Amino acid sequence: MGPHDRCLLRGVKRLKIEAKEPSPPEPSPNHPGGPPPEESSPEAAQPPRTARSPEEESARERRRARQRRGPLAHVASWLIRGAFVPFRLVPPALALFFARRLGDFFWWILPSRRKIANENLLRAFGDLYSPKERARIGRESVQRFAMTIVEGTLLPGWIRSGHLAEIVREGPGVAEAFERHRRGEPIIFFAGHIGPWEVIVRHFKRRGWRIGVPYRSTKNEVLQDWIVRTRAIEGPEQFPRRGALRPMVRLLRDGAAVTMFLDQNERNGIFVDFFGHPAGTVPTVGVLAERCQGAVYFQRLRRLTPGKQYTVDFEGPLTIAPGGTPDERIHAWTRAATARIEGAIREKPSDWLWIHRRWRTRPPVSDAGA
Repeated sequence: MGPHDRCLLRGVKRLKIEAKEPSPPEPSPNHPGGPPPEESSPEAAQPPRTARSPEEESARERRRARQRRGPLAHVASWLIRGAFVPFRLVPPALALFFARRLGDFFWWILPSRRKIANENLLRAFGDLYSPKERARIGRESVQRFAMTIVEGTLLPGWIRSGHLAEIVREGPGVAEAFERHRRGEPIIFFAGHIGPWEVIVRHFKRRGWRIGVPYRSTKNEVLQDWIVRTRAIEGPEQFPRRGALRPMVRLLRDGAAVTMFLDQNERNGIFVDFFGHPAGTVPTVGVLAERCQGAVYFQRLRRLTPGKQYTVDFEGPLTIAPGGTPDERIHAWTRAATARIEGAIREKPSDWLWIHRRWRTRPPVSDAGA
């Protein structure tokens, strides 16, 4: 690790420390885009935790081990895998029709997620949408998420039959990025959970891209193993999100590409504005851009006709203003990337996953603003 790398890592640490310092209170919920009135800081509302005894810690670890690899983990994994078998027995368009109905079912049985979606839409758009419109956007977003999951299980068959090659259309930005990739330049892709992300990554692997992607592990390691094996069929190189920086740097320095999502809540990230409100965000794009000097592109993914027509295009390469310290530049990269994701969501809000608690981690409120 060179002096520049160490400087970057120190910059990330400073950013995390700054994110923990007190910040001014959020804007009033009375103006458009303000947070829901009932929203408050989860951290402030929680009482201090008491230390666990060694016996309690030991029991807790045993429960976690059973959850990860025990008999119930195997049963749950097989039940989930079996639930997807019927989708592979019907034509893709029909399978994705049933996926949307599955999304409707989960929207109906999960009132807590409906509440989160409504609060998120209020926070992002204020009074732009009526309660009925917010409910429609939330339900459609769950339908699209269900289609993405089902598409992931259908992809091995689509690849073997050649169906995948027929249904993905590439925009003009793809050719430029592919030429950089052919020359061995490092390329950093980022995206949000917008559109058919499982389809697009497999498409580029099939097209000859060498690409890696970090994943967020589930608590059920048996199920996680199956997900990784399924994605490995003509898929990208995968590595757990925890500790992903080292393999991503290795790939980029070897002339490959990496892709990642930046729109999930990150407790240990830095705060940048997302729809006008600070959101904990992973700064990986900025760290990699500064460390490996790679070209940064935003992936725009759309599902035009489920199972029949998908589009992908790349916007970039992104740039930021020259100068500044390493931590300032990392923050600038993160703001620029998050702004691109927000812009794509504004174009078609129902494509994003509104049931995710994107603003769950909040900047600490100062005593004066409490």
